[in-house]
Amino acid sequence: MIKVGDTGRIYIMADLFNVLNSAIENRRYQKDHGDYYVYPDASMNVFVPNPNDYALNEILNPRVLRLGVRFQF
Repeated sequence: MIKVGDTGRIYIMADLFNVLNSAIENRRYQKDHGDYYVYPDASMNVFVPNPNDYALNEILNPRVLRLGVRFQF
């Protein structure tokens, strides 16, 4: 914190994420197991699985550095 005048302050911030480059998941697809189709002839009923059922969608980028400055008056 750096004081500016009587009431002002400047805060300098730094954050470092995923330093060890581990595969931290951010997001997954929704749990949707698939679709079941029902026909008048019961022998034609079929279940079609969803290939993206709860699959990994996004991981955290490696070694992210965030710098920031906050002014308060």
